[in-house]
Amino acid sequence: IGFFMMDISYQRKGIATKMIGEMVDYFKECGFKKIELAVDEGNKQSESFWQKNHFIKTGEKFKNSFSAYLPMERKI
Repeated sequence: IGFFMMDISYQRKGIATKMIGEMVDYFKECGFKKIELAVDEGNKQSESFWQKNHFIKTGEKFKNSFSAYLPMERKI
């Protein structure tokens, strides 16, 4: 999952969470066991959204040219 963003006028209405829930259901039906993604270090809004949707940080950190990516995963 990369660059998942919701226009501000649609935020805080549960739309993105519903979309992620449906995506998780589909991946589970396809036989996947987990979903992985990464957030930019310091992006608390993004980190909070993914945690709300049952993703946890893996503890790894990958430096990039401006900060770092923090991998997260959700077992399904």
